[in-house]
Amino acid sequence: MNITHPNRHDEILKFLATQWPGRIALIRTEVAKTLGYKNAITVDRLRQRGLLRASAATRRPTYTLPELARFLTATSEGV
Repeated sequence: MNITHPNRHDEILKFLATQWPGRIALIRTEVAKTLGYKNAITVDRLRQRGLLRASAATRRPTYTLPELARFLTATSEGV
């Protein structure tokens, strides 16, 4: 998936970095909180659908801030 609005992507990434200073990745409950979802199961469903990619290097999947910015940019192009 190609990001067509790099400025928007950078703005989102900067915002996420201010919300989570010193962090480069979040666990699913933190992602749900950041995206405003009531339940972390929504994050799992987005991952299963291939819309959100997680790093599976550890037992607990983590989501990088650039991946969250990519997801938000890619899914909000028509809005």
